[in-house]
Amino acid sequence: MSIAALAGIFFLSGFPALTYQLLWQRSLFTLYGINVEAVAVVVTGFMLGLGFGSLAGGALSTRFSRHQLLLFGVIELCIGAIGLTSLTAIDLVGAATVHLSSSTTAFISLALLLLPTMLMGATLPILVDYLVMQSGNVGRSVGLLYFVNTCGSSVACFVSALWMMGALGMDGSLRVAAGINFLVGGGALLAYALTRRQANGQRTASSASAAKPFIAHSASSPPADRGRFAFALLLAAMTGLLALSYEILWFRVISIGGRGTSAAFSLMLGAYLGGIGIGSMVGRRCCHDWDATKFSNIQILIGFMLAGSCLGFGLIPIAATAAEAGFGPFAVVALALIGIHGLLSGAIFPLISHYGITAGEDVGARLSFLYLANIIGSAVGSLGTGFFIIDAITLTQLSALLAMGGGAIVAALCLTPGVREQRPWITLATASVFVISVPFLAPRLYHQIYEKLILMKQYAGGDDFDIVENRSGVVAVEDRLIVYGGGAYEGRVNTDVINNVNGLTRPLSISLYHPAPRRTLMIGLATGAWAEVIAGNPDVDELTVVEINKGYLDLIARYPAVADVLRNPKISIVINDGRKWLNLNPNAKFDVVVQNTMLHWRGNSTNLLSAEYIKLVMAHLKKDGIFLYNTTESARAQRTACALYPNSLQFNAMMVVSEAPISIDPERYRRSLEGEVIDGANAFDLSKEEHRQWLQSAVEGADPKLIDARFPAGTESCAHLMARTKGLDLITDRNMGEEWVNNHVVNDPIITRIRGLFN
Repeated sequence: MSIAALAGIFFLSGFPALTYQLLWQRSLFTLYGINVEAVAVVVTGFMLGLGFGSLAGGALSTRFSRHQLLLFGVIELCIGAIGLTSLTAIDLVGAATVHLSSSTTAFISLALLLLPTMLMGATLPILVDYLVMQSGNVGRSVGLLYFVNTCGSSVACFVSALWMMGALGMDGSLRVAAGINFLVGGGALLAYALTRRQANGQRTASSASAAKPFIAHSASSPPADRGRFAFALLLAAMTGLLALSYEILWFRVISIGGRGTSAAFSLMLGAYLGGIGIGSMVGRRCCHDWDATKFSNIQILIGFMLAGSCLGFGLIPIAATAAEAGFGPFAVVALALIGIHGLLSGAIFPLISHYGITAGEDVGARLSFLYLANIIGSAVGSLGTGFFIIDAITLTQLSALLAMGGGAIVAALCLTPGVREQRPWITLATASVFVISVPFLAPRLYHQIYEKLILMKQYAGGDDFDIVENRSGVVAVEDRLIVYGGGAYEGRVNTDVINNVNGLTRPLSISLYHPAPRRTLMIGLATGAWAEVIAGNPDVDELTVVEINKGYLDLIARYPAVADVLRNPKISIVINDGRKWLNLNPNAKFDVVVQNTMLHWRGNSTNLLSAEYIKLVMAHLKKDGIFLYNTTESARAQRTACALYPNSLQFNAMMVVSEAPISIDPERYRRSLEGEVIDGANAFDLSKEEHRQWLQSAVEGADPKLIDARFPAGTESCAHLMARTKGLDLITDRNMGEEWVNNHVVNDPIITRIRGLFN
């Protein structure tokens, strides 16, 4: 098989691999929640599967040294078959295990990912072994295959973000990925058959002089220095750790700048993988006639590593400065710099492979160990940084720590035997100065990073935001008491129902629709204003709040207007993913469930808007209970509720969902408003004309006779709503609603033109 054909099929192989990762992560998050623990488990499981699969692939390539194409083809067909049925399998397993403990579900998630990811991980060492037999050069073989495979994965990320996920949904994307696996697997098997036929046709009577289509392993080839291979393993692990740690930082920055859109992760990963692919080719060229014992060549590896550390440290401040010109410049600069950093990182792995492995050895087996070391380092970076370190230190401190770590690795490489004798004092001094300078430069370079990312064109310096950072995300409060969660508007620190800047009419209205909302559940705490209002309702006896980000508790404690939420005996707060908590508590029943949903186009918003989720919530309601949730003006979300429960109503972008006809009682509403208590005082002072007028207007506007008559200002029936939204699809877990379709953030001329290429 020609090198060009081999590169082509391995390029295609990279496309479904990343598509599956996006789909499987999404499916598992839907079942088990999207808290940090779930994210860490899924990402780590995916990487460990790749690592151990690499070991298996290395062993197979050694045992079946003349049948690599056959192995590769069979593996691709198996991946396609598993992929095609994977979402159904995850749903079936999830339905049977969703009520189990977090540790059990974590183990199940790992088990579900293990087989397919091991199969994916096995392909690289198998094909590298095949290609080295033809070329005799390890680094060039690794560089070529790493290039084409990561470029295929990069294309998958961009196509998914800009077209496929929105147009085809999860099921359509799955079929595309599996179809490519079948195409690649069939092509590899055909190439194997043709190669075997050609080899058989070239045989002569003398087997000793028989022509062979590839170079066999030579037992007499000189083995690589064991010390070099051991150090190569360490370098592979450390570069993997740094790479995943940087990805966590970049995802946080891209997500905040992109207001938490689903496309943010895919675009960032696509840029990084594209850079890695190009870097692999750069590293491949550097491996031509490279003597690993010469410092002039080792210095190439050192140079890439030091440049990567410098760029990694400066990337975020540069991108944040670009954000002051708007989202378009921010996105272009950030993705370009991430791609360049990926290029530097991608060049390193082929160089490390060439440094530690001799072509005459069992290349596939040894490469599998290097790949496993890189994967283990990546897993440690994902778990250690994403789960522990980022929960303990700030983004600025973490960026400085990673930069210093990269510089320290360069210094250590300069002092290894074989390099130290070449007297690399200038490089060592440069790395040392960099490490020492970083702690002093970081506070200045990273000053008001979040302010620039959130405000963008509106940034004009001024006061620092009140920032809460932890592993669940970033919460920021500006001087006007506007709260941003993950870069997107979350409301205000305000409980003044007359100066109603927080949409407090909506949580105040629960007694309008339910006669006795004594036991209430609220999904999402955010600023605490809605919780304060609901707990102040005289008809509410207890309020359970489920919030995924514990940082909001720290925030609320700092502001007297909402601090009573943490002291109110009616309120109990649980830190968990809302959907997961509902699954773990199937017997919990409530009169009312309230949800001030995040913007419907943000990442994972479907988890709180889909038909499946609405049914889950309704199963937790008592007879005649209501589910009141914010659709953030999504017509599809509104139609979904009415299609499932025709007795529902819509007002002010809120859906009031019930199986039974809803009893609207304006006088009951008046009594609850008059008895509303916030922070120990009546919310409405009936001695004030302004308050009396507000109450009267609210009660008059609630008259059931006005349903549909004042739309869009008033209440809307499902009959009217269904006619208004005719032709719109319902939101489901599989089609993911408007997350990938109606992206409000990237409505920028530059990004719009890019998206137009795929429409």
